[in-house]
Amino acid sequence: VWIDGSVTIEGTISVLNGYVNFKQADGAAAVLTGNITNDSMFTIPENGHVSFSDISFVSSGYGKAIESGESGSELLIENCSFSGFSYGLYQWRQSNTVVIEGCTFTENDTAIYVISAGGATRISDTVIRDNVYGIYTVWSNIYLNDVEISDNTAGILKEDSLSFNLYLGGKITVSGNETNAQLKKCNIYLSEALDEESEFRFNMEVSVGTTLIAQGYGD
Repeated sequence: VWIDGSVTIEGTISVLNGYVNFKQADGAAAVLTGNITNDSMFTIPENGHVSFSDISFVSSGYGKAIESGESGSELLIENCSFSGFSYGLYQWRQSNTVVIEGCTFTENDTAIYVISAGGATRISDTVIRDNVYGIYTVWSNIYLNDVEISDNTAGILKEDSLSFNLYLGGKITVSGNETNAQLKKCNIYLSEALDEESEFRFNMEVSVGTTLIAQGYGD
């Protein structure tokens, strides 16, 4: 599906099963503006394979840009920007796989919300800045590689008592947030390829059950 120019979406687009790619048409800036309240611009189907490329998602402070809530789905988001949403990405199914590459999340209430204990959320070459919550997670496996999380009210927030695995690789910057990280029952793994210039400032609330596993997990 080619997006040519600016398009206003008044309701929810539910993607059917199968493989669907949404991308910018050649030579035209692709801007999708959501005129929504509590709805989602896009919902991802069960066992669906959906990708978004080179698209700007814009809202006036409401709704979710992309909601992935059906089991077994695979979602790729690359070179996209998200601004003005209640949630940029809202991913709440345990077995889903999400890959975010080269994206920017700014001025959202929550940039990325994730529950994916049986799957994985992989975020790379991405900036998460000037949101209320950068990454809000409950029960998940999140891989960060070359990611900046800065100038948010809370950079990474994990409040539930269920386990959470956080994998850090490349150059990671988590700093300048009012609370850089608030983690509860979290395992933090450092990749063997973690850049020595990484800055993860732990001015954070840590509960019993949070561990830092420094020997790394490899790439």
